[in-house]
Amino acid sequence: MLKECGHLLQLDEVEKGAVQDFLSLLDEQKFSTKILVLSNRMHRTVEGIIVVPVSLNGVLPSLSLALLMDHKSDQLYKQTSCRVRLAQCPTDDPKKGMYVWGDSDWQTLS
Repeated sequence: MLKECGHLLQLDEVEKGAVQDFLSLLDEQKFSTKILVLSNRMHRTVEGIIVVPVSLNGVLPSLSLALLMDHKSDQLYKQTSCRVRLAQCPTDDPKKGMYVWGDSDWQTLS
């Protein structure tokens, strides 16, 4: 299933399809600020969730984008059994953090 090769995350065919579907859903949103997928920082958590980091303009992550993509992620999980999660990396964040929405507040990923 998961194989790590240096910094590259290798996915099986089902996982690749789930990530591609997730990226398509993200692209369909036509979000107001430019979003860049940071594929070199994509990784898997110890819980098995595939984290897809994106860079977006600003100091803070976007709650509306997080909530929307969490909903899309839940739909995708029902179809593929793969958990894919959006992480946001605001370009002007002084901490250069990677953030995910965790039901009631932002969580920072390392």
